[in-house]
Formats: sequence, C-alpha cells, structure tokens
Amino acid sequence: MKTVTITSLLAALTLVFSAFNWVSPSVKSKPGNSKNTVQYSNADSIQSIWTPKPFDNNETPKKIPLEYTVRPVQGHSVTEESLQNATSISEVIPNYPSKWIEHYTSVEIASTLNNQTVKVSGPDEKLTSAQKELFNSATVSTNLDITVHFTTENNITKKMDPQQMNVLLSVVPAVNASYYGGYKIMIEYLKSETQSVVSNLEITRGKPLEILFFVAPTGDLDQVSLENSSGNTEVDAALIEVISQMPKWKPALTANGTPVKQQYLFILGLEGC
Repeated sequence: MKTVTITSLLAALTLVFSAFNWVSPSVKSKPGNSKNTVQYSNADSIQSIWTPKPFDNNETPKKIPLEYTVRPVQGHSVTEESLQNATSISEVIPNYPSKWIEHYTSVEIASTLNNQTVKVSGPDEKLTSAQKELFNSATVSTNLDITVHFTTENNITKKMDPQQMNVLLSVVPAVNASYYGGYKIMIEYLKSETQSVVSNLEITRGKPLEILFFVAPTGDLDQVSLENSSGNTEVDAALIEVISQMPKWKPALTANGTPVKQQYLFILGLEGC
C-alpha cells in the first residue's frame, strides 16, 4: 500500500514539474574545487517571469500640448436684418416652443452693448412698439437677453406653476472679422509669438486662459482685457501684449458692406479640453 502511495506521489510531482517546464538541475564541478555547483538551465526564464520591471524615476511624463482657439463672442446668432423684420420673439429664437407655452406672464428683453443695459417688458411673445424699437436699435455685438415668464399646469396638483425660459441672442455681422491669411496662419503666428512665454506654463483642465478683444472697423485690435487668468500674472501680461500687437484684421461687415466692431475671445487651454 505504501509503495502505491509513493509511486502516485512521484507521478503527481512529475506532472507538476512538467507543467512549469521544469528542467532538472545539472551538477558541474569546477576545476580545483572539490565542491559541486548546482546550475539551473531555466533560471533566466524563471527570473523573467517573477522579477518585476524596475521603475524608472528619471522617466519624464508626457506633457499635454496647449491648444490655441480664437472665436467670436456670441450666444445664438441673429442678424440686424432679422431683428428689424421681426414682429414676435418666436421669429428670432430658434425652435421657439410656441405650442406648449399658452399662459404668458411677461416677456422681458434686455439689450446690452458696451456694458450699458436697457430693459423693456411686454405681455406675451408679440413685440410691443418699445420692444420693436429696441430690436431696431441693436447693432453688431449687442447681446439680447430674452426672459419669458409663463405658467404651466402641474399634472399632480392641477395648479398653474410659474416657469421661466432664458435665451441669449447675439447680433452678428453679415461677414465676421477675420485675420489676413486665414485662421491657420493666425494660430501659427500666436504660437510663434508666445512659445517662449508659455513653454513652462501649467494650465489645469477646465480653467483655460481667456482674453477678450474687439476688432475695430479699422481692423485694429482694441479693448483687450483678461477674462480668465492663467494663474501667472507675468504670462497674462505677456499674452495681452501679444494680442494687442497683432497685425490688422479684415473688419466685420454689415449686409450693406459697412465695417463694424466685433468682439472675439482668445483661449489657451489643454488640448482636448
């Protein structure tokens, strides 16, 4: 019985060693040495499996490149011509939900240009004479904030609940201001002028540097101001200087070809954000 058990145990061990591709150690004698040295022919393969790759402390993490963006400052765009021809707010607000707004409380229109705001209210979606006058006076870069107050029936209580909808419209020119040579050339210019300044700049995700500026009817850039800091005052000042010193642009144009002022936003943030 003992012989059978020992035989079975040896057979099991043989299978285990075979599964791990075990190679029996060979015994070699070094010349002049009475002791034998045991060498395993598969030692390297065992070490490669069980020894982890050492961490390289000198490895430099990849830096996410900065992305340059320049775009007009605007909400939902609307032209001067559309405002002048409008008789209701539904004609200038895209996809206005006329069908499910039945009970109006009031409609307020606030017109803002150069930090000056004028507000005019009406009873419903149809424009009053004062609201039409406000629309007619709106020029390029004017922001129109339309607030609609209304009520809807609550399906549970059957009472009329107050609701509010806000829409921001920006009066845009027929032709946007543009950089001579095109957008790609402008971005290349900005990168070349700011590379030394931003080379070591660290910008966190979700908090890009933002600079506002106007393209005047002459094509000059003015009213350059910091909207959101990079966190480094020296970098902020240097980039404001670069924007201020940019070459002239082609100014924005109205439908009749008149040059007008237009506001733009320069954004410097992490690529892909």
